[in-house]
Amino acid sequence: MSQMLLYQLRFEPIYQYRLRGGRRLANLLSAPLPGDAPIGEAWLPSDRDDHPSLVADGPLKGPTIKPLLEPWPEPGNPMEVEGVLNPAAGTNRRRAGSDSVA
Repeated sequence: MSQMLLYQLRFEPIYQYRLRGGRRLANLLSAPLPGDAPIGEAWLPSDRDDHPSLVADGPLKGPTIKPLLEPWPEPGNPMEVEGVLNPAAGTNRRRAGSDSVA
């Protein structure tokens, strides 16, 4: 199995044209906007089936987010890690040897 150094993934933006939009996103994103139409939203990144973002550069350039995540299984309940409720998620830890929450 080949190894690849991890790097920060950049995704091609998906611009959503809206009548209420404008051209100010160019300043916020520090990037030129396509065309002259009013743009109301920029999705950075998107994993929607109808608007998937593409990796913009590097050795992984081209595919969308889904194939990149396929090697890793779907996570379990994000509120529970190894049988202990996650305090960072706004819950309390379980008492040792008990099903009740402290």
